Amino acid sequence: IHLAHKPVGPTSFSIVKGLLDATPRSTGGRRAPRLCHGGTLDPFASGLLLILVEPATKLFDYLHDVPKVYEATVRWGIETDNGDPLGRIVSEGDASGLTAERLDEALTAFTGWHEQVPHTTSAKRIGGERAYEKAHRGEDVVMPPARVYLHEARWLAHDLPRESRLRVAVRGGYYIRALARDLG
Repeated sequence: IHLAHKPVGPTSFSIVKGLLDATPRSTGGRRAPRLCHGGTLDPFASGLLLILVEPATKLFDYLHDVPKVYEATVRWGIETDNGDPLGRIVSEGDASGLTAERLDEALTAFTGWHEQVPHTTSAKRIGGERAYEKAHRGEDVVMPPARVYLHEARWLAHDLPRESRLRVAVRGGYYIRALARDLG
């Protein structure tokens, strides 16, 4: 297992592809090494990306249960079509009534197991294809809810009513931008 820094911009898959392309191969027709990443980070996110190589790829399914820690900025009063900061604004609201106490109370409701509907631009597979591929072609995508787990969450800072900083520990498959949408 290799630890790689994924900067803002590239996709998790492009990091893996870059590693494969940079891997020297002998002229004896040897195959490229098996490798994958241990979980998708959105292009607008930066952070630690686990790269599993050869026998470590068999550990992929076990990584789902390992808590992952994220820090995120939640912008209040704006919703985008894909839930990310680069999306098209689809609605705006008045966030002037937000207080740190109200946000603490709202966050508590998401701790533990619950159903979460990912955005249509997520990497979840629908009918064997990534949802974002269908969404980018303009197809209607209906995302089924997924059972997700939030170990813990806390607000790091508030600049209300504009934005707040959040730190969460979650199991694999959790979408932070879906949490931001649901909190909104």
